[in-house]
Amino acid sequence: MDKLCSVSGCNRVAESRGLCKMHQARLTRTGSVGEAAPRLIKPRAVSCTVLGCHRLALWGGLCRMHRSRVQAHGSPGPAHRLVTEKGKGHSQKGIGYRVLYRPDSPYSRKSGYVLEHVLVMSEHLGRRLRLNETVHHKNGNAKDNRLDNLELWSSRHPKGQRVEDQVTWAIETLRLYCPEALNSSVRSEN
Repeated sequence: MDKLCSVSGCNRVAESRGLCKMHQARLTRTGSVGEAAPRLIKPRAVSCTVLGCHRLALWGGLCRMHRSRVQAHGSPGPAHRLVTEKGKGHSQKGIGYRVLYRPDSPYSRKSGYVLEHVLVMSEHLGRRLRLNETVHHKNGNAKDNRLDNLELWSSRHPKGQRVEDQVTWAIETLRLYCPEALNSSVRSEN
């Protein structure tokens, strides 16, 4: 027959030193086994302090998502996750695109946010991006929105090529299949 815990009123099985697991843990944690009362109640979980966020607060009253936003941008931002869209209606969460709150921008979504790399490229070009154009990050870091890290890509044939590469491809195709069109367009520019 198993020995019972040596704490009076506790009917749990003793593990070592005559104590059950709960009283051993309590002795280690607090220095006293206490009474045979029920387990110590853990403090209730606290929600994130950002209005509307119901995630568990881990650091300084902020959940993991809002804490990382404060570290990266200095502000916790809105309560909801920032969903970025790429392509036509396909939303991708967690891919790391930086967004800016610009509700008056022509690129603004219903939430008022704009993809920063799209805004940087359109300002550089001095025009809106065309429907077939996308902005590519050369180094693959979606948060690095420096102009020298961004490339304008077009989805026209061949799929997903740089605009400069498409121009080269078009000239080569004209030289191969229709050199007279290339020669006439050069003459008309001069």
